[in-house]
Order: sequence, then structure tokens, then C-alpha cells
Amino acid sequence: MFSHYFIVIAVNLITVALKFLENPEASYPFTAVLMIAALLLFFAAIFSDSIYYHEKYRFGIRDAAASCGFLLIGAAIMLLVYSTIYGFLIGALIAAGGNFVMLLMKYKEVWDK
Repeated sequence: MFSHYFIVIAVNLITVALKFLENPEASYPFTAVLMIAALLLFFAAIFSDSIYYHEKYRFGIRDAAASCGFLLIGAAIMLLVYSTIYGFLIGALIAAGGNFVMLLMKYKEVWDK
């Protein structure tokens, strides 16, 4: 019901994390954890609204597991590859892109029926 607040907060935290990437005084692990927390908050807010979706578009355990899997893979890349900024960006892309593909496949699965 009030998940739009968390979505706005998450988008703002993602912006702050990306801004911290260019700041040499910000520690890399803190920036990575901030980005991971922001993505987790964003996806949790999106998925918490699934009870209001049409019955065929609701999220199940399989969808939540796939989302968590993509987020964990992206988080691992962000935290393990901190010798370059590209590891951070690739990890964030995997987390966001994986969830996008999962949602797209869910939409196509329903559309094809």
C-alpha cells in the first residue's frame, strides 16, 4: 500500500551509490553494500505489491527465488571485483537485468496462453 515510498527511497539510494563511485573518499565496500541494499529494497517493494496484481501476474516462490538469485550473483560480483569500477557496474547490471528478464519471461508466459 505504501510501497511507493520505498521505491522512491530505493531509487534515491541507487543515485547516491552511483555518485559515491566517483568520490575517492567513499569506501568501495560501503558503496557496494549501499547499492545492494537499495536494489533489495526496490525489488522487495515491487514484489510486495504483487497481491494487488491480476491473479495471473502474481509472484510466487519461484519468482522470488529467481529474483534473489540474480541479486545474489550481482552482489557477489560487486563485492568480489573491486579492483575496477566495471565490476560494480556489471554486478548492478546483472541484478537489475536478471530481474527484468525474469519479469519479461513471466509476462510472455501469460501472454502466450
